[in-house]
Parts: sequence; C-alpha cells; structure tokens
Amino acid sequence: MKRALILWIGIVVSAALAQTPVRNQPLPTLQITPVLLVTLYRKAPVVARAAAPQSITLLYRTTQVAQVFTYHHRDLLAHGWAVVSLKEDPKSGRYQASYKKGSSRASLRVVSQAGQVSVTLKQD
Repeated sequence: MKRALILWIGIVVSAALAQTPVRNQPLPTLQITPVLLVTLYRKAPVVARAAAPQSITLLYRTTQVAQVFTYHHRDLLAHGWAVVSLKEDPKSGRYQASYKKGSSRASLRVVSQAGQVSVTLKQD
C-alpha cells in the first residue's frame, strides 16, 4: 500500500512538472548606435564592459576565442551586415572583420588575453 502511494505521488508530480511551461529568455542585446546592435555571448560571463560614443568593448571570462568571434560574426550577419574583410589568426588568438550595411561601416575585433576574450565592436 505504501509503495503504491509513493508511486502514485511520483506520477502526479512528474505530470505536473511536465506541464510547466519553459520560457525562453531573450538574449541580452545592447544598442551601440541606431544601426549597430550587439547580442551578448551567453556561454561566458561578461567581466568588464566599456562603452564609447560609437563602440563597445566587452571582456568575457573564457578561453574560447574562436567561438566568441564566430558568435558575434554571425550575430552581425543576422542583423543585416555584410562582410567586407576578414582576418583570422587562430595561433595568436586574434580575429578581425569589417562589415558594411547600407552606407554604414562597422568593425569587429576579438583577441584572446590570458584566460579572457576581449571583443571590440565599433561603427566607423
């Protein structure tokens, strides 16, 4: 009897949890200029952030420089920016790209720095 009661409670709890809605949180996005947005890389914490009039520098606590660059590169493409130039140096942990969207230009620079990754995004 006790075993049947425990089994029944387990089934009820499982059914209740299975119906709990999962809400996808929107990714944090920062607007640098009217045409330049940056969505933060969710897989690493931002340990520092410095904004200037048409740029931002983010410092992530991670060593995955290539993944951070790829994430921000794809984010810019998803926001309608087209690649003008691209320089990758995986050995030194440096990635640089230039973009164009209409008459606007932007640049992305990602550099590995002692267990952290620095990302600079600016509109030229």
